Amino acid sequence: MKNFILKIVRSPFFIAVIIFVCFAYLRWIPEKNIGQYPIGYDTVTSYPQYIQSPISLVESLTADSFDFFKGLFIWSYHIFQSASVWVLIKGWGVLLYGALVVSFFLYLVYGQKIKSNQAVLIVLIFGLSLSILRVSMELFRNELGLIFLFVSLTFWENITPQINFSNVLKLLFFLLFCFLVYKSHQLVFILLGMILFSKGLAKIFSFSIFSVQALTALIVLGGLSLSPLIFEPLVLYKLSVWVFYGVSDVTNSTPFAVTPDMVASLYLFMYKILSVFAVFGLWRAIKQKLNYQVFLLLFILFISISPLLFSGYGFYVWDRWMYFVILPLSFFAYSGIEVIATRLYQWLQISCSTTFAICLVIILWQPIAFVYSGRDAKIANFRLPEDTLTNYFPPVMAGNSLHNFNDTVNDDFVKIFNVLNKERALVVLDHSLAGFLKTGGMDAPMMESYYGQLLPNDKINLKSRNFKFYSIGLDYKLVDYTKKITIGNIDVYRFDAIK
Repeated sequence: MKNFILKIVRSPFFIAVIIFVCFAYLRWIPEKNIGQYPIGYDTVTSYPQYIQSPISLVESLTADSFDFFKGLFIWSYHIFQSASVWVLIKGWGVLLYGALVVSFFLYLVYGQKIKSNQAVLIVLIFGLSLSILRVSMELFRNELGLIFLFVSLTFWENITPQINFSNVLKLLFFLLFCFLVYKSHQLVFILLGMILFSKGLAKIFSFSIFSVQALTALIVLGGLSLSPLIFEPLVLYKLSVWVFYGVSDVTNSTPFAVTPDMVASLYLFMYKILSVFAVFGLWRAIKQKLNYQVFLLLFILFISISPLLFSGYGFYVWDRWMYFVILPLSFFAYSGIEVIATRLYQWLQISCSTTFAICLVIILWQPIAFVYSGRDAKIANFRLPEDTLTNYFPPVMAGNSLHNFNDTVNDDFVKIFNVLNKERALVVLDHSLAGFLKTGGMDAPMMESYYGQLLPNDKINLKSRNFKFYSIGLDYKLVDYTKKITIGNIDVYRFDAIK
Protein backbone atom coordinates (compact mmCIF):
# COMPACT_ATOMS: atom_id res chain seq x y z
CA MET A 1 0.00 0.00 0.00
CA LYS A 2 2.82 2.37 0.90
CA ASN A 3 4.60 1.69 -2.38
CA PHE A 4 1.35 2.30 -4.26
CA ILE A 5 0.86 5.68 -2.59
CA LEU A 6 4.48 6.67 -3.27
CA LYS A 7 4.04 5.68 -6.91
CA ILE A 8 0.99 7.92 -7.22
CA VAL A 9 2.64 10.86 -5.42
CA ARG A 10 5.73 10.64 -7.64
CA SER A 11 3.79 10.26 -10.87
CA PRO A 12 4.01 13.21 -13.30
CA PHE A 13 0.22 13.58 -13.41
CA PHE A 14 -0.04 13.95 -9.63
CA ILE A 15 2.78 16.51 -9.70
CA ALA A 16 0.94 18.28 -12.55
CA VAL A 17 -2.18 18.59 -10.36
CA ILE A 18 -0.12 20.10 -7.54
CA ILE A 19 1.53 22.51 -9.99
CA PHE A 20 -1.86 23.58 -11.36
CA VAL A 21 -3.29 24.27 -7.90
CA CYS A 22 -0.23 26.23 -6.75
CA PHE A 23 0.11 28.36 -9.87
CA ALA A 24 -3.64 28.94 -10.20
CA TYR A 25 -3.70 30.22 -6.61
CA LEU A 26 -0.70 32.43 -7.35
CA ARG A 27 -2.56 33.91 -10.33
CA TRP A 28 -5.58 34.56 -8.13
CA ILE A 29 -3.62 36.73 -5.69
CA PRO A 30 -3.47 39.89 -7.89
CA GLU A 31 -7.11 39.35 -8.87
CA LYS A 32 -7.98 39.43 -5.18
CA ASN A 33 -5.76 42.48 -4.59
CA ILE A 34 -7.35 44.59 -7.32
CA GLY A 35 -10.96 44.08 -6.31
CA GLN A 36 -14.05 43.53 -8.41
CA TYR A 37 -12.58 44.06 -11.87
CA PRO A 38 -9.96 41.83 -13.54
CA ILE A 39 -6.28 42.68 -13.89
CA GLY A 40 -4.93 43.52 -17.33
CA TYR A 41 -5.97 45.86 -20.12
CA ASP A 42 -7.62 43.76 -22.83
CA THR A 43 -9.51 42.01 -20.03
CA VAL A 44 -11.39 45.26 -19.40
CA THR A 45 -11.34 46.91 -22.83
CA SER A 46 -11.89 43.99 -25.24
CA TYR A 47 -13.00 40.69 -23.70
CA PRO A 48 -16.24 41.98 -22.12
CA GLN A 49 -17.45 42.94 -25.59
CA TYR A 50 -17.20 39.30 -26.72
CA ILE A 51 -20.57 38.58 -25.14
CA GLN A 52 -22.17 40.87 -27.75
CA SER A 53 -20.82 38.67 -30.56
CA PRO A 54 -23.04 35.98 -32.10
CA ILE A 55 -20.14 33.62 -32.93
CA SER A 56 -20.47 30.05 -31.64
CA LEU A 57 -17.78 27.59 -30.60
CA VAL A 58 -18.09 25.68 -33.88
CA GLU A 59 -18.02 28.89 -35.94
CA SER A 60 -14.87 30.00 -34.12
CA LEU A 61 -13.14 26.89 -35.46
CA THR A 62 -14.50 27.05 -39.00
CA ALA A 63 -14.41 30.81 -39.60
CA ASP A 64 -11.44 32.33 -41.43
CA SER A 65 -10.18 34.10 -38.33
CA PHE A 66 -8.40 33.53 -35.04
CA ASP A 67 -11.50 33.57 -32.84
CA PHE A 68 -11.26 30.26 -31.00
CA PHE A 69 -10.86 31.92 -27.61
CA LYS A 70 -13.80 34.19 -28.37
CA GLY A 71 -15.91 31.10 -29.09
CA LEU A 72 -14.76 29.47 -25.84
CA PHE A 73 -15.46 32.62 -23.86
CA ILE A 74 -18.99 33.03 -25.25
CA TRP A 75 -19.66 29.33 -24.65
CA SER A 76 -18.56 29.64 -21.02
CA TYR A 77 -20.68 32.78 -20.64
CA HIS A 78 -23.78 30.86 -21.68
CA ILE A 79 -22.88 27.93 -19.41
CA PHE A 80 -22.33 30.14 -16.34
CA GLN A 81 -25.11 32.64 -16.92
CA SER A 82 -25.39 33.46 -13.22
CA ALA A 83 -21.79 34.73 -13.13
CA SER A 84 -20.94 38.28 -14.15
CA VAL A 85 -18.65 38.84 -17.10
CA TRP A 86 -15.96 40.15 -14.73
CA VAL A 87 -15.98 36.99 -12.61
CA LEU A 88 -15.78 34.96 -15.81
CA ILE A 89 -12.75 36.89 -17.06
CA LYS A 90 -11.02 36.47 -13.70
CA GLY A 91 -11.74 32.74 -13.84
CA TRP A 92 -10.36 32.41 -17.36
CA GLY A 93 -7.18 34.20 -16.31
CA VAL A 94 -6.59 31.79 -13.43
CA LEU A 95 -7.52 28.69 -15.46
CA LEU A 96 -5.36 29.52 -18.48
CA TYR A 97 -2.30 30.35 -16.40
CA GLY A 98 -2.51 27.08 -14.48
CA ALA A 99 -3.11 25.11 -17.68
CA LEU A 100 -0.18 26.82 -19.43
CA VAL A 101 2.30 25.91 -16.71
CA VAL A 102 0.99 22.33 -16.51
CA SER A 103 1.18 21.85 -20.30
CA PHE A 104 4.79 23.06 -20.20
CA PHE A 105 5.60 20.61 -17.37
CA LEU A 106 4.05 17.66 -19.24
CA TYR A 107 5.94 18.67 -22.39
CA LEU A 108 9.21 18.61 -20.43
CA VAL A 109 8.49 15.18 -18.92
CA TYR A 110 6.87 13.36 -21.85
CA GLY A 111 8.26 15.35 -24.77
CA GLN A 112 11.78 16.29 -23.68
CA LYS A 113 12.14 13.21 -21.42
CA ILE A 114 13.34 15.32 -18.49
CA LYS A 115 13.05 13.90 -14.98
CA SER A 116 10.13 15.23 -12.96
CA ASN A 117 12.24 16.90 -10.27
CA GLN A 118 14.31 18.72 -12.91
CA ALA A 119 11.16 19.63 -14.84
CA VAL A 120 9.64 21.23 -11.72
CA LEU A 121 12.65 23.53 -11.37
CA ILE A 122 12.47 24.57 -15.04
CA VAL A 123 8.73 25.15 -14.61
CA LEU A 124 9.40 27.48 -11.66
CA ILE A 125 11.79 29.54 -13.82
CA PHE A 126 9.33 29.56 -16.75
CA GLY A 127 6.01 29.98 -14.94
CA LEU A 128 7.24 32.63 -12.49
CA SER A 129 9.12 34.67 -15.07
CA LEU A 130 8.04 38.27 -15.49
CA SER A 131 7.27 37.67 -19.18
CA ILE A 132 4.87 34.76 -18.59
CA LEU A 133 3.21 36.62 -15.72
CA ARG A 134 2.76 39.57 -18.06
CA VAL A 135 1.24 37.33 -20.73
CA SER A 136 -1.14 35.81 -18.17
CA MET A 137 -2.49 39.25 -17.22
CA GLU A 138 -4.45 39.70 -20.43
CA LEU A 139 -3.02 37.88 -23.46
CA PHE A 140 -5.42 34.97 -23.14
CA ARG A 141 -5.24 34.06 -26.82
CA ASN A 142 -1.46 33.79 -26.56
CA GLU A 143 -1.82 31.55 -23.51
CA LEU A 144 -4.33 29.30 -25.22
CA GLY A 145 -2.08 29.00 -28.25
CA LEU A 146 0.95 28.17 -26.07
CA ILE A 147 -1.03 25.44 -24.26
CA PHE A 148 -1.89 23.78 -27.57
CA LEU A 149 1.69 24.33 -28.76
CA PHE A 150 3.16 22.35 -25.86
CA VAL A 151 0.60 19.57 -26.29
CA SER A 152 1.29 19.33 -30.03
CA LEU A 153 5.06 19.23 -29.45
CA THR A 154 4.61 16.45 -26.87
CA PHE A 155 2.93 14.27 -29.49
CA TRP A 156 5.44 15.28 -32.15
CA GLU A 157 8.46 14.36 -30.02
CA ASN A 158 7.12 10.82 -29.57
CA ILE A 159 6.65 10.05 -33.27
CA THR A 160 9.07 7.35 -34.46
CA PRO A 161 10.01 6.34 -38.05
CA GLN A 162 7.98 3.11 -37.86
CA ILE A 163 4.62 2.99 -39.61
CA ASN A 164 2.10 1.68 -37.10
CA PHE A 165 -1.23 2.62 -35.57
CA SER A 166 0.36 4.33 -32.57
CA ASN A 167 2.46 6.65 -34.72
CA VAL A 168 -0.45 7.45 -37.03
CA LEU A 169 -2.56 8.36 -33.98
CA LYS A 170 0.22 10.57 -32.60
CA LEU A 171 0.57 12.28 -35.96
CA LEU A 172 -3.18 12.94 -36.12
CA PHE A 173 -3.18 14.43 -32.62
CA PHE A 174 -0.14 16.51 -33.52
CA LEU A 175 -1.94 17.91 -36.58
CA LEU A 176 -5.12 18.51 -34.57
CA PHE A 177 -3.32 20.56 -31.93
CA CYS A 178 -1.34 22.40 -34.63
CA PHE A 179 -4.71 23.43 -36.06
CA LEU A 180 -5.86 24.60 -32.61
CA VAL A 181 -2.64 26.60 -32.24
CA TYR A 182 -3.38 28.21 -35.60
CA LYS A 183 -6.96 29.09 -34.60
CA SER A 184 -5.87 30.44 -31.21
CA HIS A 185 -3.12 32.88 -32.18
CA GLN A 186 -1.21 33.49 -35.39
CA LEU A 187 2.05 34.51 -33.74
CA VAL A 188 2.11 31.37 -31.58
CA PHE A 189 1.59 29.36 -34.76
CA ILE A 190 4.66 31.03 -36.25
CA LEU A 191 6.51 30.23 -33.02
CA LEU A 192 5.54 26.59 -33.50
CA GLY A 193 7.01 26.73 -37.00
CA MET A 194 10.20 28.27 -35.59
CA ILE A 195 10.52 25.51 -32.99
CA LEU A 196 10.07 22.79 -35.59
CA PHE A 197 12.52 24.47 -37.94
CA SER A 198 15.04 24.88 -35.10
CA LYS A 199 14.71 21.19 -34.30
CA GLY A 200 15.26 20.40 -37.96
CA LEU A 201 18.41 22.53 -38.03
CA ALA A 202 19.69 20.82 -34.89
CA LYS A 203 19.15 17.42 -36.53
CA ILE A 204 20.94 18.57 -39.67
CA PHE A 205 23.91 19.87 -37.69
CA SER A 206 24.06 16.52 -35.89
CA PHE A 207 24.01 14.78 -39.30
CA SER A 208 20.62 13.14 -38.72
CA ILE A 209 19.18 14.75 -41.81
CA PHE A 210 16.65 12.08 -42.68
CA SER A 211 14.81 11.93 -39.35
CA VAL A 212 11.04 12.30 -39.33
CA GLN A 213 11.32 15.44 -37.21
CA ALA A 214 13.76 17.14 -39.57
CA LEU A 215 11.57 16.36 -42.57
CA THR A 216 8.46 17.65 -40.77
CA ALA A 217 10.25 20.85 -39.80
CA LEU A 218 11.28 21.56 -43.40
CA ILE A 219 7.72 20.91 -44.64
CA VAL A 220 6.27 23.28 -42.01
CA LEU A 221 8.81 25.96 -42.94
CA GLY A 222 7.84 25.64 -46.58
CA GLY A 223 4.17 25.98 -45.67
CA LEU A 224 4.84 29.08 -43.60
CA SER A 225 6.85 30.78 -46.31
CA LEU A 226 4.17 30.09 -48.94
CA SER A 227 1.30 31.44 -46.82
CA PRO A 228 0.82 35.23 -47.03
CA LEU A 229 -1.64 35.01 -44.14
CA ILE A 230 0.96 33.57 -41.81
CA PHE A 231 3.91 35.52 -43.16
CA GLU A 232 2.10 38.86 -42.86
CA PRO A 233 2.84 39.42 -39.15
CA LEU A 234 6.58 39.28 -39.92
CA VAL A 235 6.78 42.19 -42.35
CA LEU A 236 8.63 45.29 -41.20
CA TYR A 237 6.85 48.13 -39.43
CA LYS A 238 8.19 50.50 -42.04
CA LEU A 239 6.30 48.61 -44.75
CA SER A 240 3.10 47.83 -42.91
CA VAL A 241 1.83 49.09 -39.60
CA TRP A 242 3.94 51.22 -37.28
CA VAL A 243 6.53 53.98 -37.68
CA PHE A 244 8.72 54.66 -34.68
CA TYR A 245 9.72 57.82 -32.81
CA GLY A 246 6.12 58.91 -32.48
CA VAL A 247 5.52 59.56 -36.20
CA SER A 248 2.03 58.57 -37.34
CA ASP A 249 1.86 55.96 -40.08
CA VAL A 250 -0.20 55.78 -43.24
CA THR A 251 -2.79 53.46 -41.69
CA ASN A 252 -3.75 56.18 -39.17
CA SER A 253 -2.90 54.00 -36.18
CA THR A 254 -1.53 55.73 -33.08
CA PRO A 255 0.80 53.34 -31.24
CA PHE A 256 3.26 54.07 -28.48
CA ALA A 257 6.38 55.92 -29.53
CA VAL A 258 9.09 53.25 -29.52
CA THR A 259 12.81 53.89 -29.22
CA PRO A 260 15.74 51.46 -29.20
CA ASP A 261 16.44 52.56 -25.64
CA MET A 262 12.98 51.38 -24.61
CA VAL A 263 13.54 47.97 -26.24
CA ALA A 264 16.78 47.50 -24.32
CA SER A 265 15.14 48.60 -21.06
CA LEU A 266 12.22 46.23 -21.47
CA TYR A 267 14.52 43.28 -22.18
CA LEU A 268 16.78 44.05 -19.23
CA PHE A 269 13.80 44.52 -16.92
CA MET A 270 12.42 41.06 -17.74
CA TYR A 271 15.56 39.03 -18.32
CA LYS A 272 18.66 40.68 -16.83
CA ILE A 273 18.88 38.20 -13.91
CA LEU A 274 17.92 35.15 -15.96
CA SER A 275 20.41 36.08 -18.67
CA VAL A 276 23.33 35.87 -16.23
CA PHE A 277 22.57 32.21 -15.53
CA ALA A 278 21.54 31.50 -19.12
CA VAL A 279 24.98 32.54 -20.41
CA PHE A 280 26.55 29.57 -18.59
CA GLY A 281 23.90 27.22 -19.96
CA LEU A 282 24.24 28.56 -23.48
CA TRP A 283 28.02 28.15 -23.40
CA ARG A 284 27.56 24.58 -22.15
CA ALA A 285 25.14 23.81 -24.99
CA ILE A 286 27.45 25.22 -27.65
CA LYS A 287 30.48 23.34 -26.28
CA GLN A 288 28.73 19.97 -25.98
CA LYS A 289 26.24 19.74 -28.83
CA LEU A 290 24.09 22.28 -30.63
CA ASN A 291 20.45 21.73 -29.68
CA TYR A 292 17.34 23.35 -31.08
CA GLN A 293 17.10 25.80 -28.16
CA VAL A 294 20.20 27.61 -29.45
CA PHE A 295 18.66 28.23 -32.87
CA LEU A 296 15.28 29.11 -31.35
CA LEU A 297 16.87 31.67 -29.03
CA LEU A 298 18.68 33.30 -31.96
CA PHE A 299 15.50 33.51 -34.06
CA ILE A 300 13.33 34.98 -31.28
CA LEU A 301 16.02 37.38 -30.08
CA PHE A 302 16.54 38.70 -33.59
CA ILE A 303 12.83 39.52 -33.95
CA SER A 304 12.29 40.87 -30.43
CA ILE A 305 15.27 43.24 -30.35
CA SER A 306 15.03 44.22 -34.04
CA PRO A 307 14.13 47.86 -33.17
CA LEU A 308 17.38 47.98 -31.22
CA LEU A 309 19.37 46.51 -34.11
CA PHE A 310 17.88 48.66 -36.87
CA SER A 311 17.70 52.10 -35.24
CA GLY A 312 14.04 52.01 -34.34
CA TYR A 313 12.56 49.87 -37.11
CA GLY A 314 11.59 46.36 -36.18
CA PHE A 315 9.39 43.37 -36.83
CA TYR A 316 5.66 43.43 -36.19
CA VAL A 317 4.64 43.23 -32.49
CA TRP A 318 8.26 42.85 -31.41
CA ASP A 319 7.19 43.13 -27.76
CA ARG A 320 5.06 39.98 -28.00
CA TRP A 321 8.07 38.15 -29.42
CA MET A 322 10.14 39.40 -26.50
CA TYR A 323 7.80 37.54 -24.15
CA PHE A 324 8.60 34.33 -26.06
CA VAL A 325 12.32 34.64 -25.25
CA ILE A 326 11.55 32.90 -21.96
CA LEU A 327 10.98 29.58 -23.77
CA PRO A 328 14.63 28.84 -24.62
CA LEU A 329 15.96 31.08 -21.84
CA SER A 330 14.35 28.99 -19.08
CA PHE A 331 16.19 25.89 -20.34
CA PHE A 332 19.52 27.68 -20.51
CA ALA A 333 19.03 29.32 -17.11
CA TYR A 334 18.41 25.92 -15.50
CA SER A 335 21.42 24.45 -17.29
CA GLY A 336 23.51 27.42 -16.16
CA ILE A 337 22.51 26.83 -12.53
CA GLU A 338 23.61 23.21 -12.95
CA VAL A 339 27.01 24.40 -14.18
CA ILE A 340 27.39 26.82 -11.27
CA ALA A 341 26.24 24.20 -8.73
CA THR A 342 28.71 21.62 -10.06
CA ARG A 343 31.61 24.06 -9.95
CA LEU A 344 30.81 25.29 -6.43
CA TYR A 345 30.57 21.71 -5.19
CA GLN A 346 33.95 20.87 -6.71
CA TRP A 347 35.67 24.01 -5.45
CA LEU A 348 33.98 24.81 -2.13
CA GLN A 349 32.03 21.62 -1.27
CA ILE A 350 28.75 23.58 -1.32
CA SER A 351 25.87 21.18 -1.93
CA CYS A 352 24.06 21.44 -5.24
CA SER A 353 20.68 21.76 -3.54
CA THR A 354 21.91 24.79 -1.58
CA THR A 355 23.20 26.44 -4.75
CA PHE A 356 19.92 25.76 -6.57
CA ALA A 357 17.92 27.24 -3.68
CA ILE A 358 20.04 30.41 -3.61
CA CYS A 359 19.89 30.83 -7.40
CA LEU A 360 16.10 30.38 -7.45
CA VAL A 361 15.68 33.02 -4.74
CA ILE A 362 17.80 35.43 -6.80
CA ILE A 363 15.76 34.69 -9.94
CA LEU A 364 12.27 34.64 -8.42
CA TRP A 365 12.22 37.46 -5.85
CA GLN A 366 11.19 40.11 -8.38
CA PRO A 367 8.38 38.07 -10.03
CA ILE A 368 7.01 37.13 -6.60
CA ALA A 369 6.99 40.81 -5.60
CA PHE A 370 5.28 41.60 -8.91
CA VAL A 371 2.49 39.14 -8.06
CA TYR A 372 2.01 39.98 -4.38
CA SER A 373 2.28 43.78 -4.54
CA GLY A 374 -0.91 45.81 -4.25
CA ARG A 375 -2.19 48.33 -6.78
CA ASP A 376 -0.17 51.27 -5.48
CA ALA A 377 3.14 49.44 -4.92
CA LYS A 378 6.15 49.75 -7.22
CA ILE A 379 8.76 47.02 -7.49
CA ALA A 380 11.22 48.38 -10.03
CA ASN A 381 13.06 51.56 -10.88
CA PHE A 382 12.75 51.72 -14.63
CA ARG A 383 15.71 53.21 -16.46
CA LEU A 384 13.28 55.04 -18.73
CA PRO A 385 10.46 57.26 -17.42
CA GLU A 386 7.96 54.94 -15.82
CA ASP A 387 4.95 56.15 -17.78
CA THR A 388 6.81 55.33 -21.02
CA LEU A 389 7.84 51.79 -20.17
CA THR A 390 4.60 50.92 -18.40
CA ASN A 391 2.84 51.16 -21.75
CA TYR A 392 4.29 47.66 -22.19
CA PHE A 393 4.92 46.43 -18.66
CA PRO A 394 3.06 47.63 -15.54
CA PRO A 395 5.01 48.03 -12.27
CA VAL A 396 2.77 45.51 -10.46
CA MET A 397 0.45 42.72 -11.56
CA ALA A 398 -2.59 44.13 -9.75
CA GLY A 399 -3.39 46.77 -12.36
CA ASN A 400 -5.81 47.32 -15.21
CA SER A 401 -7.00 50.00 -17.64
CA LEU A 402 -9.45 51.48 -15.12
CA HIS A 403 -6.54 52.81 -13.04
CA ASN A 404 -7.95 54.93 -10.19
CA PHE A 405 -11.55 54.24 -11.27
CA ASN A 406 -11.51 50.72 -9.74
CA ASP A 407 -12.81 51.72 -6.31
CA THR A 408 -15.71 54.04 -7.20
CA VAL A 409 -16.44 52.98 -10.74
CA ASN A 410 -19.78 51.27 -10.08
CA ASP A 411 -21.93 54.03 -8.57
CA ASP A 412 -20.23 56.85 -10.45
CA PHE A 413 -20.61 55.34 -13.89
CA VAL A 414 -24.22 54.31 -13.28
CA LYS A 415 -25.00 57.97 -12.71
CA ILE A 416 -23.08 58.92 -15.85
CA PHE A 417 -24.99 56.29 -17.86
CA ASN A 418 -28.27 57.77 -16.74
CA VAL A 419 -27.26 61.25 -17.92
CA LEU A 420 -25.64 60.41 -21.25
CA ASN A 421 -27.97 57.61 -22.33
CA LYS A 422 -30.89 59.98 -21.76
CA GLU A 423 -29.38 62.74 -23.91
CA ARG A 424 -28.16 60.32 -26.60
CA ALA A 425 -25.20 62.63 -27.22
CA LEU A 426 -22.00 61.40 -28.85
CA VAL A 427 -19.46 60.25 -26.24
CA VAL A 428 -15.73 60.55 -26.92
CA LEU A 429 -13.75 58.41 -24.49
CA ASP A 430 -10.41 56.70 -24.08
CA HIS A 431 -10.07 53.20 -25.52
CA SER A 432 -9.14 51.86 -22.08
CA LEU A 433 -12.68 52.55 -20.84
CA ALA A 434 -14.65 51.60 -23.95
CA GLY A 435 -15.14 47.90 -23.25
CA PHE A 436 -16.02 48.53 -19.64
CA LEU A 437 -18.61 51.20 -20.44
CA LYS A 438 -20.25 49.20 -23.22
CA THR A 439 -20.54 46.18 -20.94
CA GLY A 440 -21.76 48.27 -18.00
CA GLY A 441 -24.74 49.78 -19.75
CA MET A 442 -23.56 52.65 -21.96
CA ASP A 443 -25.57 52.51 -25.17
CA ALA A 444 -25.03 56.09 -26.32
CA PRO A 445 -23.01 56.43 -29.57
CA MET A 446 -19.24 56.30 -28.88
CA MET A 447 -16.01 57.41 -30.49
CA GLU A 448 -12.76 56.03 -29.02
CA SER A 449 -9.44 57.82 -28.61
CA TYR A 450 -6.11 56.05 -28.28
CA TYR A 451 -3.40 57.14 -25.84
CA GLY A 452 -4.62 60.71 -25.74
CA GLN A 453 -5.28 61.21 -29.46
CA LEU A 454 -8.19 60.78 -31.81
CA LEU A 455 -7.56 58.93 -35.04
CA PRO A 456 -7.28 61.46 -37.90
CA ASN A 457 -10.40 60.20 -39.69
CA ASP A 458 -12.41 60.31 -36.47
CA LYS A 459 -11.28 63.87 -35.83
CA ILE A 460 -12.48 64.87 -39.30
CA ASN A 461 -15.82 63.18 -38.69
CA LEU A 462 -16.12 64.86 -35.32
CA LYS A 463 -15.53 68.28 -36.85
CA SER A 464 -18.31 67.64 -39.36
CA ARG A 465 -20.83 67.09 -36.54
CA ASN A 466 -22.56 70.29 -35.54
CA PHE A 467 -23.90 69.18 -32.16
CA LYS A 468 -22.66 68.66 -28.64
CA PHE A 469 -20.64 65.70 -27.44
CA TYR A 470 -19.13 64.51 -24.16
CA SER A 471 -15.69 63.27 -23.11
CA ILE A 472 -15.23 60.87 -20.17
CA GLY A 473 -12.22 60.28 -17.97
CA LEU A 474 -9.60 61.82 -20.25
CA ASP A 475 -6.43 63.44 -18.95
CA TYR A 476 -6.21 65.86 -21.86
CA LYS A 477 -8.53 68.37 -23.55
CA LEU A 478 -9.60 67.98 -27.17
CA VAL A 479 -10.99 71.53 -27.31
CA ASP A 480 -12.21 74.12 -24.84
CA TYR A 481 -15.12 72.54 -23.03
CA THR A 482 -18.32 74.43 -22.23
CA LYS A 483 -19.36 72.47 -19.15
CA LYS A 484 -17.71 70.15 -16.65
CA ILE A 485 -19.59 67.56 -14.60
CA THR A 486 -17.77 65.79 -11.76
CA ILE A 487 -19.27 62.57 -10.43
CA GLY A 488 -17.16 60.94 -7.73
CA ASN A 489 -13.60 61.06 -9.05
CA ILE A 490 -14.66 61.06 -12.71
CA ASP A 491 -14.79 64.19 -14.84
CA VAL A 492 -17.19 64.46 -17.76
CA TYR A 493 -16.58 67.31 -20.21
CA ARG A 494 -19.25 68.72 -22.50
CA PHE A 495 -18.32 70.28 -25.84
CA ASP A 496 -20.60 72.14 -28.20
CA ALA A 497 -18.18 71.86 -31.15
CA ILE A 498 -14.63 70.88 -32.05
CA LYS A 499 -12.21 73.43 -33.45
